[in-house]
Amino acid sequence: MNNTQYLRPIIKQFKRLKKIPWTHLTNLPTPIERLNGLEKKLNFNHIWIKRDDLTSPHYGGNKSRKLEYLLAGAEHEGKKIIKTVGGIGSNHAVATSIFCKLLGMKCKLFLVPQPNSEHCRTNLLLDYYYGAELNYCEDPSEYPEDIDIPRGGTSPIGNLGYVNAALELKEQIDEDILPEPDIIFVTKGSSGTLAGLLLGFELLGLKTILYGVTIINSNTKEDVITHAMDTWELMKHTHDNLCEVERENLKNRLVVLDKFYGEGYGYTTVKGENAIRLIKKTDEILLDSTYTGKTMSAMISFIRSNKNDLLDKHILFWNTFNSVNVNEKIKNLNYRVLPKEFHKFFNGTISIENTI
Repeated sequence: MNNTQYLRPIIKQFKRLKKIPWTHLTNLPTPIERLNGLEKKLNFNHIWIKRDDLTSPHYGGNKSRKLEYLLAGAEHEGKKIIKTVGGIGSNHAVATSIFCKLLGMKCKLFLVPQPNSEHCRTNLLLDYYYGAELNYCEDPSEYPEDIDIPRGGTSPIGNLGYVNAALELKEQIDEDILPEPDIIFVTKGSSGTLAGLLLGFELLGLKTILYGVTIINSNTKEDVITHAMDTWELMKHTHDNLCEVERENLKNRLVVLDKFYGEGYGYTTVKGENAIRLIKKTDEILLDSTYTGKTMSAMISFIRSNKNDLLDKHILFWNTFNSVNVNEKIKNLNYRVLPKEFHKFFNGTISIENTI
């Protein structure tokens, strides 16, 4: 959050959107790098990475871009307590806890079970460390009705963070940091990140095709397009001379890959774990098992299967993981400080039998 002179590209392009509340939580633009090691390993040139794992020195990843709008909006409405939802290993929950604390707001989390892992245990302790109130729910039907921020921060307001990210990438293209990508791989979870990028690229008229890699089987390609159209409608309310966006054009710009999430959300896959190890070895990039590891495995499989058709194509991997090490903060924290409903996730060893 040191780049106080940063002027959001979305405001440069659509000045009237400055009316929408926003607060500065990120250090943008995030870097673009060439994945030289992976290129050598795959014998394929033109692979790039957008380092959104470095969006903030407090906690990287894609959530901070959305929370700049979502928390500012809540603050503008006079809210001091923020309620949001997710799984016990939710990165969105951790990010919301961290940035609420930075803004002097109280965070209440409503968390449902998911396949247990060390990542889940770590995130539960981080939620507590950053002052969130943890509430256990058996399933989403137990979520309270008055949620302030939906799962993953996906909403027309939150998605604006990734419309801005698309315009940020265009500025980097114009600065010759990278060529205009032909294909971008990005995780498809709650879909706000994907929807914001999809809308942004369409407004810019870029040639880029987005490949969304499913990690949770709860929304479809049509849902992603609906999220993008809803965000466009929000922008139109503020910026009445905004260009028209056709649903069919968005559909043609988006490919959804549904064969890489394995048994379901939170379950590891062999290909995903292999991709995590490979990219760490070749380029020292850190990924996670639930989201970005599966997305990287999809990109690697795609390149290997279509190499002859991709020789002149530029491919970008959009890294939505947090690579900021916050684990030191909880090394002396005992899980028994958590509400007792969460203790069961710390009992026994973590099973790896669900790795497929």
